[in-house]
Amino acid sequence: MIMKWLVAPVGAFAWYLHSKQQDFHTRVTVLEHAVDNNKQNHDREMSETKEYLRGIMQKLDSIETFLRK
Repeated sequence: MIMKWLVAPVGAFAWYLHSKQQDFHTRVTVLEHAVDNNKQNHDREMSETKEYLRGIMQKLDSIETFLRK
């Protein structure tokens, strides 16, 4: 009788919590990878922007030196 009314529901509840915990762990792992991917894309875009701005500044410097001559 104790097995039917106490142990089985507690075991089912423990199994339910375990399955939910595994689901949350998977979701957190996916979100961590998404954040890491977004950070890498942002860093790459920032470095490309910096290189582009360096090129613009070099062109402006060459124009300035040409106009000063």
